[in-house]
Amino acid sequence: MKAKMALPENEFKLNNIYRFLELIFDDEHRIGIAATLLERVRQKRETYVEDWLEIILEYLGDEELLDIFLFTSLAL
Repeated sequence: MKAKMALPENEFKLNNIYRFLELIFDDEHRIGIAATLLERVRQKRETYVEDWLEIILEYLGDEELLDIFLFTSLAL
């Protein structure tokens, strides 16, 4: 399965991980699964969700999504 990028209609402002997952997945069920996975990984590894999301985006190989994530995470 290839990740899908769906840009918000009104504004491009990411204020949490869930908003970023909405850019990657177009299905609420998949967004929920990804959010749950990221939270469980954070709990098990005692690290930040953002670190794992960056690793996942690198694995997907979508440079545009990775650039957006890195840019917005620096702005937060």
